[in-house]
Amino acid sequence: MTKRSQASALAIHGVNSMGDAAPASIAAISDIAEADAAPMAPVDITGSFAPGNGGNPRYSAKGLPPGTSISVLGIIAGTPVGVAVYPVSVTLVTNFGFAKSPQFNFTVS
Repeated sequence: MTKRSQASALAIHGVNSMGDAAPASIAAISDIAEADAAPMAPVDITGSFAPGNGGNPRYSAKGLPPGTSISVLGIIAGTPVGVAVYPVSVTLVTNFGFAKSPQFNFTVS
């Protein structure tokens, strides 16, 4: 079962090709907790991002536990392996810039 708690930080980064601030905005992403070596229910993080008028949103992540991944559509899924707390950040890229999430924790126990 996925357990989630509300993260408190917010960070927005990026510029478009014209040097303007990226149109994407974000809200905090909740922490995730999953059992080691057990398939997880997919987690949709797209609700934390507002791509604005950027169009063509694509998601990527750094720091996910082994056995998990994020789709370009913003779904984290897989079978996490390795008991630890993994600090994760997600990046939304649009045609006009990007927004990087605040760090959240993915705990595997």
